[in-house]
Amino acid sequence: MIEYLKRIDKKEKVKRIKSITENCWIKCINPSEEELIEISKKFKLRTDLLIDGLDIYENPRIEQEKETVYIFLRAPLVDNPENPKIEQDSSESFLLVLTKDNIITISKTELQIFKILENSKSLFTDNRSLITLLILSYISKIFGNSVREIMKTVKKDKTNIARYNEKDLFKLVIKEDAINDYLSSFSPLIDINKQVVGIKSLRFPEEEREFIKDLGIDLNQTLNTCQSALKSISTMRDYYTATLTNKLNKTITLLTFFTVFLTIPTIIFSMYGMNIVLPLQQNANILNMIFGSIIFGWIILAIILKKMKII
Repeated sequence: MIEYLKRIDKKEKVKRIKSITENCWIKCINPSEEELIEISKKFKLRTDLLIDGLDIYENPRIEQEKETVYIFLRAPLVDNPENPKIEQDSSESFLLVLTKDNIITISKTELQIFKILENSKSLFTDNRSLITLLILSYISKIFGNSVREIMKTVKKDKTNIARYNEKDLFKLVIKEDAINDYLSSFSPLIDINKQVVGIKSLRFPEEEREFIKDLGIDLNQTLNTCQSALKSISTMRDYYTATLTNKLNKTITLLTFFTVFLTIPTIIFSMYGMNIVLPLQQNANILNMIFGSIIFGWIILAIILKKMKII
């Protein structure tokens, strides 16, 4: 699906147009091969790079040919950037192409970043440099909101970690995997933000250059948040694993001593069940004496184990 959007006047809203015009935004969502070839011929673009834009696992980077710039980016998949769902924490790549007079976005799915950009009051499709900065800024915001949401749930879970079960541990591992994915997706954005200034085909006015500096600070803060969240989750997972191992060792120890407790009376009763002469065999109270001795031995052993903090 290909849509054409345009806004060059502050008094107007972003409007959809029927065909390609100068200074419009060409939004390609899962385009067909024929559509990619058509766009490639229209703007003299590299088809192989356009196809890479549909690869959801493509790494962020910048490719430049004359006045055309290809910027591969990644953004989280969330329904609402203000309240992202943990179960959907994942990222997907998309391609931003800056031609001489147009911008083109290519992605496999409709990403939240496009909806935010389309509704932005700062969007002007004839300002390629500003659109690039807006996209980087919104990606940073979505990443930051999603990571902070994960941090909130992790902090809540800290109070209940003693009651964790396998399902809780699995959820924790999923969150850790999401943060790792965010780090690998987000870290290159900092380098891209630095490289954008050096793109000769983009002319950044002074206020936009200041925006780039502020954006660099925001990107680093979001990166630090990701690293802090990953460290907290890793610590919780290690703590739970150690706790689970300790519980397992205690259970095995108790079962071992319980087996020993049962072995002692089993040996004694087995001996008295043999057809041989044994001490006090003719005593009518021998059974009570054996039971008493066994219980007394158990009590002594239990006291010793209690003092040793084994049970």
